[in-house]
Amino acid sequence: MGAEADEPTVGSDGSVYVGAVGGNLAALSKDGELIWEQKVEGDIRSPSIDDGGNLYCSASPLVLYAFDTEGNKQWEVHPEGELPIYENMWEWMNTLDTPSIGDDGTIYAGSLTTPGVTTTGEFLTDYAIDPIGKLYAISPDGQLKWSFICPYPDLSYFQIHSPSIGMDGTLYAGTSHWRVLAIDPDGNLIWEFNTGEEQTVCPSVFSPSIGKDGLLYAATTSGKIFCITPQGQEQWRFVGGDPWLPGMSRS
Repeated sequence: MGAEADEPTVGSDGSVYVGAVGGNLAALSKDGELIWEQKVEGDIRSPSIDDGGNLYCSASPLVLYAFDTEGNKQWEVHPEGELPIYENMWEWMNTLDTPSIGDDGTIYAGSLTTPGVTTTGEFLTDYAIDPIGKLYAISPDGQLKWSFICPYPDLSYFQIHSPSIGMDGTLYAGTSHWRVLAIDPDGNLIWEFNTGEEQTVCPSVFSPSIGKDGLLYAATTSGKIFCITPQGQEQWRFVGGDPWLPGMSRS
């Protein structure tokens, strides 16, 4: 792939799709043979795939691409406008998170931003991305339906992960500030769950897995798992392992 690759996505026919830092997107057969490859300007994540086999790839800076299974680009959407790529941009940051797809085909993607900050610590003061994360809803034909803005303006560099989707369409999104948010399909906040922990280097709660009974299971970078009811109440917590810090494997 030429650079650090994202986790692969497997299609219903066994084809394997992989994105990478630097913008390489490849489709491989189930036997590992190259089928096609694409190249975009920024880092690109491996796709989410809808029931029709369409591929939706998040990329930097804050762009979502749609491809068909032959690798032909169908559309691209820039929910914050077209933004330049600058030297030493953080890898995998300033991207949309890997999207989730609703039953009606709506694509939901959170944003992970470090606007105008380079890997060497330089700040680009004129780089026009708000440091507050958002959750975007995009139609299957590439139209922005709505954006949910972080409700905590006092929390800097707030990031929203792409949501898990409940049976009733409720979106459950993890964040970078010890919160899980429940959002309805129209982009309205229903409730928030706060783990109550103190700020650390990387204080994330990842978007939860959802059980058949509707209970939510959210892992954190502090080495915990929270079981949360569909109404946003803590059922129990498991404390184990060491906190995750940047540079450590998430496995």
